[in-house]
Amino acid sequence: TSMDIAGQYSGRLDNDGDRLRLADAGGNTVQDFRYDDGWHAASDGGGHSLVIRDPEAEKDTWSEASAWRASAYAGGSPSVADPRACGDGHDNDGDGLVDLTDPGCTGADGDIEDPECNDGQDNDGDGLVDLADERCSEGADASEAAPAVDPFLCYRASENDDGPEFERTQFALGDMFEGPAAYLALKPESLCLPGGLNGDTAHDQSTHLIAYKLREGRDTPRHQKRFGLRAENLLGPLFIYTKKTSRILVPSARGDNGPVAAPVETLHDIDHYKCYRMGLTRDVPKYFPSGVQVELADDYEDRAYRLKKPRHLCTPVDKDGGGIKNSQGFMLCYPTKPGKFESKHQKRQGVHTANSLGQGMLNTKKADELCLPARLI
Repeated sequence: TSMDIAGQYSGRLDNDGDRLRLADAGGNTVQDFRYDDGWHAASDGGGHSLVIRDPEAEKDTWSEASAWRASAYAGGSPSVADPRACGDGHDNDGDGLVDLTDPGCTGADGDIEDPECNDGQDNDGDGLVDLADERCSEGADASEAAPAVDPFLCYRASENDDGPEFERTQFALGDMFEGPAAYLALKPESLCLPGGLNGDTAHDQSTHLIAYKLREGRDTPRHQKRFGLRAENLLGPLFIYTKKTSRILVPSARGDNGPVAAPVETLHDIDHYKCYRMGLTRDVPKYFPSGVQVELADDYEDRAYRLKKPRHLCTPVDKDGGGIKNSQGFMLCYPTKPGKFESKHQKRQGVHTANSLGQGMLNTKKADELCLPARLI
């Protein structure tokens, strides 16, 4: 009697995991997410409910295990808020420490007694556990894993005549192959938008990348080719080698209707990337699936794209001593064209941009490359 009930659900949810979508009377999506019974042991047949940690969190986080926890009590707490894990009087993570005596709890309103930085496990598989992992600054940190890398669709672009002309900029770059050494950004080449691949949603839809043509500084030696590299992503393994330094990808903001401010480096997880022209190694079996087509949705387009063999290997790079956020967050960039029967890109004129290299205005021409997350082995 204390609340309005919309009605009884006549379907049947799968205990192993299912999708829930809630829409209002106008058909607008209120919430849309997937859950999985394997997220938390106590809710996998143990009688506990899955409880959302932060009901105000971004919608796309609701499909992630880290956004949920097991309820404090078996059977959950229908009609009332579930007690917070750091103030419920239970040893939620089974380490013998309860609530504020647990290093995972910094206050009674905390909702994770067993964060990855205090669970004694190597959650991200990098060989480092808890506070030994560079991603963990204290036991209460929720995740050992580095931030996810989104796919980026890069549109070939040129400077708009009404905007400021880009001034060549020199900085120091250091990555896994080279540096730190001086490099010169010559001009913007592409505007890259984060996108959702094959129905997924981008983790960070507001931070973009701008690709600038890159050249070695006067005293910087030319790139020494790197052979014997194996890269893997959702398209399979590739044996590759690097050819030469090509471009830098800089985290940026985009404004279609007016000037924007550059993104604050501490408020996003996107690295700068140094990109090398690359090739497929000849002395091992070459593998690239023919006829590859993927679907990607960004702020400009939602369509299928055909991919050719990759053109660039992009490595996270330290720019001017700013550090690297995800040392394993590589990308392979594939030349792309709209799929069969898909329309051409609708050119954008006068797109405002801003980043650490300054303000600009760009005109997009066509979809040029799709950069997909990858790892090097």
